[in-house]
Amino acid sequence: RADAATAERLAFLGFARRHGPHDAYCLTPEGQSLRRALLSASDPPPAAPGTPSVGFTPATGDGPPHSGDRRAGAAAQAWRSLLEIRRLTGTTSVTGSPGHSGIPSASVPADWERARPLHAVALALEAGGRTASAVDAAGSLVRNGYLVTGESADPGTVRVYWRTGANDDPDRKQGRESLQDYAYLLSACGWGTERYTDSRRRPYLLVTPRRGR
Repeated sequence: RADAATAERLAFLGFARRHGPHDAYCLTPEGQSLRRALLSASDPPPAAPGTPSVGFTPATGDGPPHSGDRRAGAAAQAWRSLLEIRRLTGTTSVTGSPGHSGIPSASVPADWERARPLHAVALALEAGGRTASAVDAAGSLVRNGYLVTGESADPGTVRVYWRTGANDDPDRKQGRESLQDYAYLLSACGWGTERYTDSRRRPYLLVTPRRGR
């Protein structure tokens, strides 16, 4: 249940309207659509033992390997929900798949994404068909791929690395090409990227949300 200020703000944006004799508010169809999109794209709460999980958590590259058509379909659905959030909050007017012409260059992340950039950037990468790195139960790398971390000193930004085994990319050519590919995809999804090298001489992308004009 929203407080009075939140309800009035939702009404101003067209997501709620007054209802009943006591100045109560109810969601409009647009507000209900936004609520469904937020619930679908949000981080799932911890599930109790024996309770099926809900929602979708994108791979950041520091967990077990995920793959398969079902996983890809869930990522695509979460991305569509996120685009619906952008549409309803005025940050984009079309839908599409990450990196495709359906997303205009003027599209920018919604406030929901800015509040959780690690989740949002990982979702853009996974829904765009990029492979996340993965580790086993002991923390050993078992698959090369992207790694999204929140270790940046700047609030609201994340780092994206190409994570690989020590001997898998000796000249770092694949790493350079992968970071370039990630930068192109994220730019198409409304994120700005700049390339840096960390204290361990590892190249990475510093990813920040673009602002609308």
